[in-house]
Amino acid sequence: MITISKNKGPFFDKVGILVSTVCLLHCMIVPLLYLIFPFALFPFLSSEWVHLTLASLAVPIAIAAMKMGYSKHGSKRPLYIVLLGMLMLWGALLAHDSPWLETIVAVIGAASIAMAHHLNHTLMGKPR
Repeated sequence: MITISKNKGPFFDKVGILVSTVCLLHCMIVPLLYLIFPFALFPFLSSEWVHLTLASLAVPIAIAAMKMGYSKHGSKRPLYIVLLGMLMLWGALLAHDSPWLETIVAVIGAASIAMAHHLNHTLMGKPR
C-alpha cells in the first residue's frame, strides 16, 4: 500500500502535469520532425522505450496524486479522467502499426492525464 504524507498531493500533481506534458510534446514533435526532415533519423526520440518510460512514470505519479486528492476533496472526476488517459496512453502502444493513430491516441491520452492532474490540484484547494 502506498503511504504518502498529506502535503505531497500538490507536488505529485505538478510532477504528473510535467510528465504528461513531456509525453504530449514528444508525441507531437517527433512526427513533425519526420515531416520537416524526412531523411533524418531520430532513433533516440522515436524509440519505443521513450514512450514506455514516460507512460511508466505517469502511472505511479497519477496513483499517488489521485489518492491524495480523493482523500482531500472526495471527487472521483479526476480519477475517471486519469484512468481514461492512461488507457489511451497505453492503448497507443498497441497502435504502433499506424503511426498517426498511435500519435493521436497518445496525445489525447497525455492531455487527459495532464487535465486530470490539473483538476485534482484545483479541487484540493477547495473545501469539501
